[in-house]
Parts: sequence; structure tokens; C-alpha cells
Amino acid sequence: MNTIHKTDERLNADRWILDEKIDLNDSDWRKLAMQKYDVFFQRNKSLIIDCTRLLVQEFPLISDAYRKNVLHQIRQTVTLKDHLTLLTECDTDTDFRNNIILHILLDLGPDSRDWILSLRDCVEKGFQHKIAVAKHLKDLLILANDVDHHGMGSARKLIEDTLKNTFNMNRAKAL
Repeated sequence: MNTIHKTDERLNADRWILDEKIDLNDSDWRKLAMQKYDVFFQRNKSLIIDCTRLLVQEFPLISDAYRKNVLHQIRQTVTLKDHLTLLTECDTDTDFRNNIILHILLDLGPDSRDWILSLRDCVEKGFQHKIAVAKHLKDLLILANDVDHHGMGSARKLIEDTLKNTFNMNRAKAL
């Protein structure tokens, strides 16, 4: 918990970089926004990587009661929750598994639709790279929260639905 709070505090110290106003009438506004984001990211890359690694390693090992507290604490962060999944891919077994753990840690994030699309993209990449998607989803499902934060289903329900769709897709391919 201390790492979560310290990481968020450090990221918040540089948040001003992201929050500076950009004139959207300027023809280069996108370029300016990307430059600001690059500065923020470069200043904080190692911090984000360290926190992400720690969370991915430790989260599956903690008790159910404490796990809910960690999920709640991450939801309460200002900046950390927006940057946890930036550095993960889904093209190896380890990366896929870590990405799913991070999805679970984000617990639907601020917008379930974005979370669902990101999960779907990761699953598709997993299939493309011949990863045992269903096995990983089944193994990690126990970690997912069952609270529906936005009226579209809980993380657990959405992962279960993804598992069902995965099963149906595999069955259809076999026929």
C-alpha cells in the first residue's frame, strides 16, 4: 500500500506537465500534447515500471481481504491508475499474464468501455501469438473483483464473458 501511495504522490508531483493548457486552435496542438506526455513519461518511466512489477508479482499472493483493499487504493490514485498498463504487451505468456493482472488491478478503471476494449485487444494479441488465453484467464479469474462500478458488469463477470467467448470461438474453429 505504501508503494502505491508513494508512486502516486511522485507521479502527481509531475502532473502539472500533463495539466498545462494547450491551445486547441494551434495547428500543432497534438504534437505539443505528445511532447508533454513524453516529458512526463520519461521523468517517471522507471517509477512506473518498478511499481507495475511489484504489483504484478505481489497481487496474486495476497489474501482476498487485503486484495479488495489494494483494488480500492488503486482506484483512489489520481495518476497511477492511468499509467499502469502502459508498459505491458500481450505477445508472450508472461506479458499476457501480467497484462491481465494489471487489468484486474485497474478494476474497470474510470471507464469500463476502455477497459473492455483493452482486454479484448490483449486477448486478440494472445491468440495471434499462440498463447493459452483461456488457461490464463481461468487461473487469474479468482483475483478479479465482483463489484460492478459502472453498470456494465464487474471485472470478474467481464473476464468470465471473455472466457465463454474464447471457448465458443475455439469450438467454432474445431467444427
